Amino acid sequence: MGLRRDSLALSNLALCGLVGPYLCGPGTRKATSMAKSEVTSKKVSSAASKVLRSKTATKAEKSVAASALTQTGSAKETTGKKVASAAAKILHDPKASKEAKSVAASALTQKVKKK
Repeated sequence: MGLRRDSLALSNLALCGLVGPYLCGPGTRKATSMAKSEVTSKKVSSAASKVLRSKTATKAEKSVAASALTQTGSAKETTGKKVASAAAKILHDPKASKEAKSVAASALTQKVKKK
């Protein structure tokens, strides 16, 4: 006997965190939280600088690197949706450099998260 998503009635939003949003249904969880007070480390900032100066880096890699550098000194800055999407693609790209992947991971860490 399988569980069907439309037959579930979840009234407790805390339960959504345990079973995942795919069972809670769309629109049941709209709250977002700010990213943790994360800032880009010196090591990642250096990698971002290398990516920005690289002649072979893609536009997406440079965009993510610029976002990470923006977040170097301020915990108030967060990664936007477009940059987060680009960062996720970079992490999955086998051709992306080690520096680009490091910067992409840092940018995703600083993304605004859904509760």
